[in-house]
Amino acid sequence: MMLLAQAAALLLACDGVGEVPTTDTANVTGFQNGEFRTGRVTVHSSTTKDLRVMVEILGDTGRIRLPEELVPYMRSRSDEGWRPLNDLRLTREQMEGSFVLGLGNRPHVVIDRLTGELRIRGTSLLTGTTSFDGVCRPVEAPTEPLF
Repeated sequence: MMLLAQAAALLLACDGVGEVPTTDTANVTGFQNGEFRTGRVTVHSSTTKDLRVMVEILGDTGRIRLPEELVPYMRSRSDEGWRPLNDLRLTREQMEGSFVLGLGNRPHVVIDRLTGELRIRGTSLLTGTTSFDGVCRPVEAPTEPLF
């Protein structure tokens, strides 16, 4: 695999579908041992949602910004939502790296440079699954205020 020495500054907007954790809580009443008992039940699951992920590559470093819906409650610090891409490898065909999202969760990122397809996968016992599939396109970073 040939690594590129340096890539030009690149900002990508990646639109796709992410797996978003959800929590539902309900009160339940049941009959047990001749008595009515009441309790609460909490169910953790996930749903899919249309989202946008941003990726920025500057030379041989990069960073990623996930939408809030994909960021777990227990998470690592970030710079206004941007997280550094670690172990970044840039080849002619793909960009690949990982980032720290939370305790034990280092999602893996792969972007196919020929198709624009982005895939993010990560998992942690504490924060659950991080999953996103999308298509990236380059965007111009604003240099002047829009208004």
